[in-house]
Amino acid sequence: MNLFPESETPPNAPRMLVSREKDRFVSINGPKVRHGRFLTERDVWFRPHLQEQLRAWAPSLVMDPFVGEGHLLDLAKSLLGCDVIGYDIHPVGNWIFNDSLLSIPTAPEGSVVVTNPPYLANYSAKRKGVLDTTGRYFSTTRWDDLYQLAIDCCQASCPRVMGIIPETFLNSPYPKSKLCSFTVLLENPFEDTETPVGVACFDGIDKPLDQIALYVGDERVANLGMIEAQRLRPANTHAITFNHVEGQIALRAVDLQDPGKPIRFFCRGELNYDPAKMKVSSRLVTYIQIPSLNAKDLPRLVSLLNGHLADFRAGCHDLLLSPFKGNTKTGRRRRRLDYATARSLIERSLDELTPQQPSLFDQAVV
Repeated sequence: MNLFPESETPPNAPRMLVSREKDRFVSINGPKVRHGRFLTERDVWFRPHLQEQLRAWAPSLVMDPFVGEGHLLDLAKSLLGCDVIGYDIHPVGNWIFNDSLLSIPTAPEGSVVVTNPPYLANYSAKRKGVLDTTGRYFSTTRWDDLYQLAIDCCQASCPRVMGIIPETFLNSPYPKSKLCSFTVLLENPFEDTETPVGVACFDGIDKPLDQIALYVGDERVANLGMIEAQRLRPANTHAITFNHVEGQIALRAVDLQDPGKPIRFFCRGELNYDPAKMKVSSRLVTYIQIPSLNAKDLPRLVSLLNGHLADFRAGCHDLLLSPFKGNTKTGRRRRRLDYATARSLIERSLDELTPQQPSLFDQAVV
């Protein structure tokens, strides 16, 4: 029996360190975290093209296996006038009890699932001290987040699924060939989390990635095949060390809320950040050591890096960069540059800075 509603945190709740530098802790709402529950209370997620998709599917029944208070089914019913059914491990009102992370009743032919499944990564469950109750779910799947297990269960019940899931899905290894679209939501549909999310639409049909539409807000910006073609992978052709206190290059790897302070590479002295604050695990600000770099080439290398970074961001519409909590003051999704992609950009810029000399064979041919 829960003595505290999931929306409330008991006064003696465990606390988790979120910033060692600021000595900042947050209290963990155990009942809520254990089930990865974030209630969708705003309909900003239901973009016009998603409404059109649902109309085109013309379902006879809309099902939500993680129904919560039923907001999504209310929207679906008001749009389509169809029958609805909801399941939940904590049913409210007339919804049906079911642990949908274990299995979901098979939906009748012609149905569609519309859902906001639970989000909880395996490492977060360990960090927040709730693995005792969530471990049984992770033991049944190869995935590392409950939302991925939930999508598996949904697709096993019904091939057509419209799910509000973390935007990190785009850069995850989860199979995407049965998507028909993915929409990055610029407005947060939740009242209780800033997790960047999107809407994944699965139609159950295997297809090439270039047939899967990608939207940012209401704008169709590309297809998944085009975006995947832009992905960078390091070749490890140069000695490059991140989080090195003597690094010649500084990297602010995250967009700040000020739109004039995006992800950027700097010459060491240009970034006002104490290298002593870095840790081996630092991912937002770092100093990068390149032993082969000549000091006189540093300014040109930084210029090349920022040019290649801008081209990469434009080419992939930012979708290959990790989403970061919140938006900039102009409403653009904040992003984080992962170090594998940063390494690729550095390798490319170093090769351009010092082009490879032709071999003796090449010279002879010339």
